[in-house]
This record gives sequence, structure tokens and C-alpha cells, in this order.
Amino acid sequence: AARYHPLLKARPDLLQNVLNAMSGERGLSHPHPRVRSRSCYLLLKVVKAAGKAMRPYVETAVGGIQGLISDPNLAPLLSRDDTLYLFETTGLLLGKTGIPPAEQGTYLTAVVTPHVQSIQTVLQSPDLANDPDQCGETLSNSVAAIAYLSKGFNKPADEVKKVLGETVPACLAVLQALPADGRVRSKCAVYLQRMILCLGRDVLPCVPSFLEPMVTNCDAEDAADAQQAINQLCVKFGGDAAGAINDSVVPFLAKCHDLAAGVG
Repeated sequence: AARYHPLLKARPDLLQNVLNAMSGERGLSHPHPRVRSRSCYLLLKVVKAAGKAMRPYVETAVGGIQGLISDPNLAPLLSRDDTLYLFETTGLLLGKTGIPPAEQGTYLTAVVTPHVQSIQTVLQSPDLANDPDQCGETLSNSVAAIAYLSKGFNKPADEVKKVLGETVPACLAVLQALPADGRVRSKCAVYLQRMILCLGRDVLPCVPSFLEPMVTNCDAEDAADAQQAINQLCVKFGGDAAGAINDSVVPFLAKCHDLAAGVG
């Protein structure tokens, strides 16, 4: 179906059969992990290819995906990549199929609210102190999921911006809780870059809080992430970015000097 996507554009009536085949126990909920993974990936490809032809199926598809990723029995069976594919698919369904902004906001809230709550649950759990490595894996993937979800929105409406903006405190809390975890820093850097694109100037007040732990804790592998965020802010906002990056530029240059000298 993904390979022959031009046929789906010419015959959108076939989409229902394709979606039925990819969902349920024959696809996304199949007991074999390889079938599940391929179904998650190919569903993303189909949604990308079908575009606005997916409009009649948005409610059903988003509801089905949300039911899967929130199911306590099925969600643990999904790999990290499977989950990211499903979040990206959800973003495309909401942002690229032509549904009104008010509906985008409603659907997005239904997806984001339980996801943010799951992040807060981990942050408040004793496991954060007892098993920071496992929590770092879980939380970094959760932050990445929001970044992937946001890929569906190039110029989001105010209704979408509001919902995405509500994810910022939770993702910032993840970074502040585990700043020494390279996976967390990396995923939060990607998230920040996506929010710069999606939220515009509304993201500037929280930028210093993101950059400080990223710069302080970065190593040779992820120093480029902090650099890219600073560069992106300068390119997108020009002089308006000064207040957001002023406290980070000199410490970042000092950190780069230490890393180059083998100190950091």
C-alpha cells in the first residue's frame, strides 16, 4: 500500500480497506514484534502519501493510535521507534489533512494530556532516584515523542500552539531532573528546536532554562546540539534572541574550549 500510494490518491475509497488491514491484530496490535513495527512504519508512509485524502479517517485513526499507545497491555510491547512513528503519524493526521484549527486543538489535547501526565508520573516516582538510567531512557523517549508529534505542524494555528506550549514545563522538568543524561539532553535539544519552529517568539522566555543545563553538562558528542539551538535562535529571531542566549554564549564557548583541551 505504501509503495503504490499514487493509487490511493486516485482511489481514496481504497483507503478504508488499507487502514483496516494495518490496524488491529493484523497490523499495529499483531503479536509478532516485526509485524507491529512494519505496520507502524508503513502507516506513517501511507499517511504521508495520502495527505488530505486521510481527512475522513482522522477521528478513527487518531483514536485508534491513542488507544494503542495508552493501553497498559499493548503500549509496553511497542519499541521506541514504533512509538515515535505513531506520534509522528498522529501529528501528520492532525496537521496535514485540512481539519479546522479548533478540531486540531481538541484532538491534540486528547493525545498530549495523558502523555504529559505520564511524564509527570515518572518525575514524581521514587524510581527517578533509584533507577535514573531506566528513567532517563523512558523520559528521553517521551520528550522525543512530543517532538515527533510536532512535525505535522509547520505553521501551527493558535489552538495548536496553546497545546504544544503546555508541554514545555514537563519537558523542561525532564531536562532539569536528569541534566547529566546524554539521552535526555539530546532529545530535549531536538524538542527545543521543534518548539522554536512551532511556537515562535513564545518560546523565548523558557530558552535560558533549557540552554543552561544543556551547556553546563554537554560533552563532545552533544555540544553541537547546544550550538545548533543557539544558531537557530539567532537566525530565526535576530536581535530579539539576545535576551534568551546572553547568559549561555560565553559559558558555551568556555565549555567548547575545555572540551577541545580535553578538560570537559
